[in-house]
Amino acid sequence: MIAVCGGFEYEYVSNRRHKEIITKHMTKTDSTFVKDKEIYYKSVTEEDLSDIYSVEFMIFHDFNLDGVPQWWKISYADVVGDLIKIRFASGILPNWTVEEKNVCTTTLQMNSITAAKVRYTFKRRNGINVDNLIIEKTVDVSEVVKKIEELSEHNL
Repeated sequence: MIAVCGGFEYEYVSNRRHKEIITKHMTKTDSTFVKDKEIYYKSVTEEDLSDIYSVEFMIFHDFNLDGVPQWWKISYADVVGDLIKIRFASGILPNWTVEEKNVCTTTLQMNSITAAKVRYTFKRRNGINVDNLIIEKTVDVSEVVKKIEELSEHNL
């Protein structure tokens, strides 16, 4: 999950015992953060946060195969240079690489992607608790890759 506090985006960890925001960037911290090796963290309450949300990145590619989706979820690990790895977890497809039982992958050139979108699922938005408010934005493929990089745990 991601949380916004003081205008900065952080990784957000929430469980029954505690809630905290985490970053690797000292520039997003103040004296209330604790440093542990390369990580800075701070205990918070949900009221301290303007937004709490999860995000999914999706690209469109039609493989023209029955029962195969056209929208594919991707993550930071799926983008390597100008290639995007697509994962199918409901069987084995022809000419795809088998990863494990009923899971296969293939890679696509970035320029073969015809559409992309970002789906935000909010728990809290603009300081108000909301019940899984979903906002989807259609964006350019390069925007999806940029946003994936921004929101990866490596950059939060």
